[in-house]
Amino acid sequence: METTQTMTSDVPEGEDAERILRLDALGGALAESRTAAIAWRTNSGIEYQWTEDEEYYAGIDDANRDEGRNAFASRPPGQEPDPAGSSTRSTVFINITRPYVDAAAARIADMLLPTDDRNWALNATPVPDLVDIAGGNLPPDIEAALNSVPGATQPDVEKMQGAVIDQAKQILDEAERAAKKAEKRIEDWTVEGQYNAEVRRVIEDTARCGAGVIKGPIPVKRRRMALVDADKQQEGAPEGDRPSLLHRLYRGIKKAMGFVQAQVKALIVQEKVEPASRRIDFWDLFPDPACGENLHNGGHIWERDRLTERQLRDLIGMDGVVQAQIERCLEEGPQKAIGMPKKAGDGSDIAPVKTDDGRFEIWYFTGALKRKELLAAGCECEEGETESVYAVISMVNDHVIRSAMNPLDNGEFPYDIMPWQRKRGSPWGNGVARQGRTPQRIVNGAGRHLMDNGGLSSGPQILIDASMIEPADKKWILTPRKLWRKKEGADIDDVRKAMVFFEVPSRQQELMAIIELGLRLMEDSTGLPMLLQGQLGKAPDTVGGMTLLNNNASAVLRRLARTFDDCVTTPHIRRYYDWLLIYGKDDEKGDFTIEARGSTALVERDLQAQEIIQMASIVVNPLFGLDPKKWASELLKSRKFSPKNFEFDDEQWKQIVENMSKGPADPRTQVAQLNADAKLKAQQAEQAFEASEAGKDRQLELIKERINERIEAMKEQGAKEINFEELKAMLAEVAIKVSAQKELSAVSLAVDVHKHHVPAAVMTPPTEPVGRARAGRAYQQ
Repeated sequence: METTQTMTSDVPEGEDAERILRLDALGGALAESRTAAIAWRTNSGIEYQWTEDEEYYAGIDDANRDEGRNAFASRPPGQEPDPAGSSTRSTVFINITRPYVDAAAARIADMLLPTDDRNWALNATPVPDLVDIAGGNLPPDIEAALNSVPGATQPDVEKMQGAVIDQAKQILDEAERAAKKAEKRIEDWTVEGQYNAEVRRVIEDTARCGAGVIKGPIPVKRRRMALVDADKQQEGAPEGDRPSLLHRLYRGIKKAMGFVQAQVKALIVQEKVEPASRRIDFWDLFPDPACGENLHNGGHIWERDRLTERQLRDLIGMDGVVQAQIERCLEEGPQKAIGMPKKAGDGSDIAPVKTDDGRFEIWYFTGALKRKELLAAGCECEEGETESVYAVISMVNDHVIRSAMNPLDNGEFPYDIMPWQRKRGSPWGNGVARQGRTPQRIVNGAGRHLMDNGGLSSGPQILIDASMIEPADKKWILTPRKLWRKKEGADIDDVRKAMVFFEVPSRQQELMAIIELGLRLMEDSTGLPMLLQGQLGKAPDTVGGMTLLNNNASAVLRRLARTFDDCVTTPHIRRYYDWLLIYGKDDEKGDFTIEARGSTALVERDLQAQEIIQMASIVVNPLFGLDPKKWASELLKSRKFSPKNFEFDDEQWKQIVENMSKGPADPRTQVAQLNADAKLKAQQAEQAFEASEAGKDRQLELIKERINERIEAMKEQGAKEINFEELKAMLAEVAIKVSAQKELSAVSLAVDVHKHHVPAAVMTPPTEPVGRARAGRAYQQ
């Protein structure tokens, strides 16, 4: 085994030497902790499971593993590829894992991350005593204290009781306002950090391999730029740099008088540290081996990331980064952390392992450290009663390059793991690819045998007696119009005796039945019926059967939504709330509770969408005390619409409220107005009709005059071939058409007038005269 000696020549001399030695000691202790975490995860078998799930999602197994490789990646340059036809077995991979994984991830993300709502809310923690007091129920001790005030009369006591009730209401209102402000602040942080986009990637990871990791809140420096007026930009400047009051009044007067003046603009750039969330690859997270099923039960946690040499050099100069340690890492080159001891059996150091891609591995440790160790790492931590403090350490090649205090005072790890299906004793879980592994193998096996059988049964098998015949070209391959010779001395009177053809039985139906079995088992194993993938499958045709099937199919989705609430939403948003309490504004702080609404308001909304439309008749009835506006808002949300896009503008709604406040109008006035409008419309229609008819009469007269002029001209020219009788008939036809058009226009006018006619409020029922109409006739005729 190769060994190497510990490098000591790169340790600086002088006052920094002691600090570097302390950092090396801290790095060595942390490296042992990291090695234990790597070894525990490797020995747990979860990495082998992840590899299999990733391969099945990509459609890879042992039979077709080498098919997608490049020739230069699998063979030395210049080597000939394998001869064609070396294997006659089918290696087809009928991938049913990928569509199930994608459909499950898309369905969960669509429900838990709506575009018009949040999957969480902040509510002020109710105080029972204050709630009772605000409702007018004073506790006995308070009533006794008020009644025992010296010199207080009964009106004074009632006045003091009212003041206590008002004070309780004010406290509750202030708590609600603070909760709404805090909720809006956290929502702004999550929107700025693209929380929904990161969570969607987490859901895709957990659906594929059973584990998705999200990290947050973590401090992120955001840079904002804006172009504003120079005067506004100078308002935040020191008093001497601001424009004088007289100068600003002078400019305001000029602007009011209409003088055009050029406004100077200024570009301002602001940098602010705000919390954000990031999706972490589950391959790069190493919890404490003692964490069990909850990573927060462990004492520490490790995260791995990768940096190029340039990125590592760019860290020099950042707050808390030790430049000497980075220079040592650059001199050593990129090294890979392994889950095995650093010492050989004889006590010598094992040679470091180089990384595969030439990048440096940077490791982030989150956990508790001794205060003196953190001080040695260069972190400024205040004196406290406890010896241990919560810190975040960055390491490269077993060297501590940076140390900082945990942004959260409670020391909680900023990581959350979402398991698709829990595994006992492990923070990881099983995903859809693992649940459907057996059905996938069944479908692959049956599909490959189907292809093999199809190839064998597609053509005849041939039996040739080589002692009787031989191919003329010496090649034992069947080709069109091939020539065969009879061998000398062969006793053959019929060529069919030397060459026999027979067929291989086809087993297509039997193998297809096995594939169908695998598909049904895939639905049963994953709990995701084809209905959730947009395919009807064997769903019943009745409405009740479809509702029952949809409710049963959504049971798995509700379980996943509750798991997401418990493992991600509640702890993650609670840490944002802790951040707000530490770094937020005072009017946004309070005693709040996190309400995770993924399994209630969001999943149940899909189920309620089928019933909410039927509530229309109930909502409009005031006896039930339901708000039609809220009902309409929930109806639009169930149809994936944003209610804000359909609301009135402020001015429009104000006008509607004013009209409603005037009360209902007199029906007689409305009828009179309708009659007047109808008469006016009828008069306008009649006038338009008369004008149209006059225009048509004028047009007819012009046509007649032109025809007569043409006839006279033809007579004068002596055109014998022209039949004057035909011209007269043509003129008569034009006149008939114009007359018919006038009659149709009159009928149309009558119909239009009838439409605009408003009958009287009381009408006499139509009656028919006594008697009987003639045969084939009615009274209306």
